[in-house]
Amino acid sequence: MKNIIYLDKFDERFIKVIKEFRSVETRFYLTGGAIRDMLNHITPADYDIITDTPIHLIVEFLKKNHQLKIAWIENRINPLIRIDIDQELVLDFSPLKGSLIDNLNSRDFSVNSLGLNLNELIDNKKAEIISTSTGLSDTKEKLLDPITKYSIRNDPLRIIRSFRFKLYNDYEFSNTLINDIQKYSYLLNNAKGERIWMELSKIIIHPNSYKIIKEMIETDVLENIFQDIKKMKAYKHDKPPAETLMEHSLYTYMKMEDFLNNNGKGIINVDSIYDIPVLKLSALLHDVGKLYTKRYVTDNEFHFYNHEIVGSKIAILFARNSLSLSNVLANYLGMLVKNHMRSHLFTRIEKLSDHAIYRFIRDCDGHIEDAICLSIADALSTNSRITKLSGIAKQINRYIGIHSKKEIKSLLDGNEIMNILTLNPSKKIAIIKDELIKMQIERKIDTKNKAINFIKRYKEN
Repeated sequence: MKNIIYLDKFDERFIKVIKEFRSVETRFYLTGGAIRDMLNHITPADYDIITDTPIHLIVEFLKKNHQLKIAWIENRINPLIRIDIDQELVLDFSPLKGSLIDNLNSRDFSVNSLGLNLNELIDNKKAEIISTSTGLSDTKEKLLDPITKYSIRNDPLRIIRSFRFKLYNDYEFSNTLINDIQKYSYLLNNAKGERIWMELSKIIIHPNSYKIIKEMIETDVLENIFQDIKKMKAYKHDKPPAETLMEHSLYTYMKMEDFLNNNGKGIINVDSIYDIPVLKLSALLHDVGKLYTKRYVTDNEFHFYNHEIVGSKIAILFARNSLSLSNVLANYLGMLVKNHMRSHLFTRIEKLSDHAIYRFIRDCDGHIEDAICLSIADALSTNSRITKLSGIAKQINRYIGIHSKKEIKSLLDGNEIMNILTLNPSKKIAIIKDELIKMQIERKIDTKNKAINFIKRYKEN
């Protein structure tokens, strides 16, 4: 019995665009995930199309009637061009190499080895779904199985993609896939960072990704991307309820996810978070510096001196070298790790000065809510009360309401301070400048003349 899909089952925006191709003499086919999603009663996020028409001609044709955003996606077995049409519809075009059957046989998983002839769909308002493997039955049973015995070995990024399918589509892994993950996950060591992050971030951004991240750690997948995870899994870290450093980091990840899903419990403004995937990644990495900073002060007492500073450097190198994150995102990750203890230290102070809050905001590059979020998740992971951390957040919110998060500009720059004090460039100038800013925040100095007099008195003292 043929498996038929009808034109009226497709999104109207998709129907409108593909009908425009009536005027183009081309062979083009719909393949992959869109068909899978429709069979599972899910509206596709994008559509994969393969065609024998040169892609630049496709672009020129679409430009006649639409506004386009175009991105070339490389470093794939099947390179493609992604076209966002009128900010409403995303089509991924790839060149047709050989036949439709050849293309389907090169796919990653059986559920993606589905195709149909779009010419037929337009002309007859229906088309037969074609699959060369068990794609139709696996889609119905929600079973994820590699299309060939070489699928995972040839592209190990498919390992991460398989976990994404499991998370978003509630698929189960076939025994073949489970064995291939165990056998080939080591190949992720050599995978390109941007492709790793493209797949991994899609998992992390999901609001309920904890179970999948935990499974990826338990199956040794993530340690082939970040080698310190293996050490964290073995590192005894008696911080109940966790027994190892990795367990503590996973609990922190879980609590952060819960906290974000509960809209910050009214403590922080979640909408102001700079980058959710990187913030959640920081939960896994925030204590990695403890691996290298344990120091005994007595036979039974030890400390992790500057573990947040060491961990920050490790996190930045990992972000740049293993994930190919931009310098902005890598430094953002490093900032979070470096400052995750700051809020805990503030809880020892009953009332923060405006100057202390200003410096905290400055050191967080303005992403103060993000750093507080990590501190709260860290506390929740050990079942600690967060009443004092909530109080810190309220004081910071009050400050922001009055002063905003903008960096306060000193009334005198470094050169002016050096001239007044007849000093050469040194760290002293930055210290003095910070003292001047403190006086400005406290509204004790509000003009340049007062600032000059303050510096002169500083010199006298």
